[in-house]
Amino acid sequence: RVLERSEFIGLSVVQDYLEYMLQASIVAEAKKNLGFHQAILGDIRQGISGGALNEADRQQAEERLFAAKARMQEATEELEASKIRFFKTVGKPLVNASRPGDVAAALPRSLDDAIGLARQSNPRVHMATSDIDAAASLVDAARAKYGPEVVAEGRARAGTDVDGDDGDTNDLQARLVLRWNLYRGGIDKANEQEQIRRASEQRLAYHQVLREIEEAVRTSWDRRFRQADLAKTLRQQAAANEKLVASYREQFKVGQRSLLDVLDAQNTRFNTATLADTASYASLFAQYRLLAATGQLLKTMNLEPAKQATAYARTEFATPETADTETYARTPSEQKNDLPFDILAPVRKK
Repeated sequence: RVLERSEFIGLSVVQDYLEYMLQASIVAEAKKNLGFHQAILGDIRQGISGGALNEADRQQAEERLFAAKARMQEATEELEASKIRFFKTVGKPLVNASRPGDVAAALPRSLDDAIGLARQSNPRVHMATSDIDAAASLVDAARAKYGPEVVAEGRARAGTDVDGDDGDTNDLQARLVLRWNLYRGGIDKANEQEQIRRASEQRLAYHQVLREIEEAVRTSWDRRFRQADLAKTLRQQAAANEKLVASYREQFKVGQRSLLDVLDAQNTRFNTATLADTASYASLFAQYRLLAATGQLLKTMNLEPAKQATAYARTEFATPETADTETYARTPSEQKNDLPFDILAPVRKK
């Protein structure tokens, strides 16, 4: 459980760090967008003084400028919020941040390899296996009630004039006592069946964990490639938008394009560039999430978990491996209108 928490915290730190980097890139794009609208407004004012443009054009440009300022303020606020979240997780301020490198070389070569590694190394699998073993021990403890109980008892007594007898007394007693409760109204059988069903519940939880881990692996594997392809496409679109904005701006100066065409093209360029950065960081985070799902995140980042994360108990106490399937015998759970462990049943049948 300590290792699982360590992997989870490590992934949370990565997420907060990448979120900060994404917001920083959005702030940079917002600054660029704001500068564009300021330049456009300057051009319009020159056009108005020359008689080529009118007051409506200036008002439209000012409206877009205020929108760009608002977007800049929102992006800056979110950047500070991401910095605060990082400090909350790590306990130290984020300084000199830069985009982390690609970790594709540390990932499994195929999806099947990733799923197999996750089933073997994910800490949640080991947690679920330990829960099965603990439940099996409770079944064994319940079955122990069927056997006899052997108790060693000892007693010593020393004194003078004890029990009305003159002189010194030194008594020593030792004995073995065997107790075997042959009939307890079916409570031991019911307790055994309860523990068996609890063991089955833990095994079902184990298989649920396997399905959830496989889902995380498959999702991260797919998202890694799809977001990378999307980022590539969006970057190409942003580059085309950059050229389109420049062309529209030149045409606007000679009266071949309206101001609205230029502003709409710039808005598309800004949104596309922001989406491209978002997809790029989403693809990068999917790589780290895949490492966490396969239980390799801390190892890849050259980090050591807490010492309590070392799984030594199974070896130390020679615990047998967890059985692949359940082998317990069950009795029907439906209640019957009859005496439990009816001793007179053979006689009554006659």
